[in-house]
Amino acid sequence: MKVFHVLLAEDDSSNAGIVINLLERYNFAVTHAQDGMLALSKLRTKEYDLIICDIMMPHMDGLTLIEKGKDYIKHTPVIMLTSAGDKDMIVRAAHSGVSAYLLKPVTSVSLLEKIQPLLKLTPEMIFDKKLFPLTLTFNSKSVSEIEMKIVGCPWRKDKGQIFEQFSHFLAGRATFTDLKIIIDTDYFLDGKALIILEDFLSSVAKKTNIRSKNIQIESGVLKKIKPSLKEYECLKDVFII
Repeated sequence: MKVFHVLLAEDDSSNAGIVINLLERYNFAVTHAQDGMLALSKLRTKEYDLIICDIMMPHMDGLTLIEKGKDYIKHTPVIMLTSAGDKDMIVRAAHSGVSAYLLKPVTSVSLLEKIQPLLKLTPEMIFDKKLFPLTLTFNSKSVSEIEMKIVGCPWRKDKGQIFEQFSHFLAGRATFTDLKIIIDTDYFLDGKALIILEDFLSSVAKKTNIRSKNIQIESGVLKKIKPSLKEYECLKDVFII
């Protein structure tokens, strides 16, 4: 199942938070830009599956962003966030390649209704993380080795929770020097799954006697993308099978 990458250009932190929370409940990874200039710079460095853009923003409004970024946007669908009083801007947006409009305040139902036809999503292509909560199980293989299984998908609130539960299992025991991690495929349906895993491994290296060279991760997903893990200091040093 695919993780869809979304660029959100919205200067209002409250509105941005609503959209991010709504999308990241599902298999969407959101990159947030607080103004049009910042959004344009992000468009120049990465491709996105969808762009959600407010009309009125500081430094560069949403329509100028779409017009200046057309060489990078190409066929990427664009949803424009509007207020009831933006009628003149909507007329201008119709000539700028905007795919759809969404009236604020945004709701989960209205947002998904706009996104599904634009990305040609069937219900089976949308993954609700709440139905697959992150679950960790631990087993002492020996006096020196721990086996940890990760099932389900992490969410924003789960960052730091993996090490917290791991630390609770250790309970101050310093004899463990080896760690085997078995990761379920669903874990990677969160756009920040690698960052969360790297954060856990970093905490393990700093706060326990387990070194990266003594960590083995069993994951078909990581094995496939191993060449692209060089930017992750801890992940690149563990043994992946």
